Amino acid sequence: MLFFAKFINLNVMIRDTLKSEYLERMKHQLKDKYNAYIDSLEQDETHGIVLNLKKLSNSSIDIDYIIKLFKANCLFKNDNIAYLTYDKKQLEKEGIYVGKHPLHHAGLYYIQEPSASKAICELDIKGDEAVIDICASPGGKSIEVLCQLGDRGFLVSNDIDLSRAKTLQYNIERMGFENVIVTNTTSDMLKDKFKECFDIVIVDAPCSGEGMMRKSEMARKQWSTGLVTSMSKIQKKLLVDAYDMLKGGGRLVYSTCTFSCEEDEDNIEYI
Repeated sequence: MLFFAKFINLNVMIRDTLKSEYLERMKHQLKDKYNAYIDSLEQDETHGIVLNLKKLSNSSIDIDYIIKLFKANCLFKNDNIAYLTYDKKQLEKEGIYVGKHPLHHAGLYYIQEPSASKAICELDIKGDEAVIDICASPGGKSIEVLCQLGDRGFLVSNDIDLSRAKTLQYNIERMGFENVIVTNTTSDMLKDKFKECFDIVIVDAPCSGEGMMRKSEMARKQWSTGLVTSMSKIQKKLLVDAYDMLKGGGRLVYSTCTFSCEEDEDNIEYI
């Protein structure tokens, strides 16, 4: 009976574990797209990697080798960066683990979901900009920036949490970049030191995590309207500090992994 109960629990639909208040909010927000959103919760994730073409250029391995190795598709490519998607389940059936592969430890690629890479792909980095990523850990967006920065470009990659900053540092070092410093401080301190210093400021803000509902039981359990409200206040503060660090004519990138208007459109309107 205990085994049977556990078996049933493993087959509960994700939609059935979401709070009714959350579902009502999404129904109101998405309207005729609501059913498509609910259906998407049961679909498999899309897995991807960012290729460090600078490092690949100094190795005996090329992009075609990695595409063949992981049976991957190329979504995006320029002179310095490429983004591939792959079927994680199929590869693991064949005994290939992308996160444990020697090429991963060698820093030739970084594992990242496609949606997380979108903000940086749209930036059109010229190569010589000064950039700061103020909520950077575990480092995916910083790594994408560094792939596209030339030797004259520079990145400050920050996280307020010490353990997360150490993870950030490890990932950047593994990828082999040098024109970067990793910091562990608040947006207040950054603003005081770097007023009007940066061509690009990236705010990949902490949020209520509504976009994580499909993959994270914790995200489903911890969600509340109170969490949305508190995150919105933190995000506004980050945005104000980020704006003060921009040079005239600079670009501010704001991204979240949530759907709530309070944390997205309302914050953009606020800034």
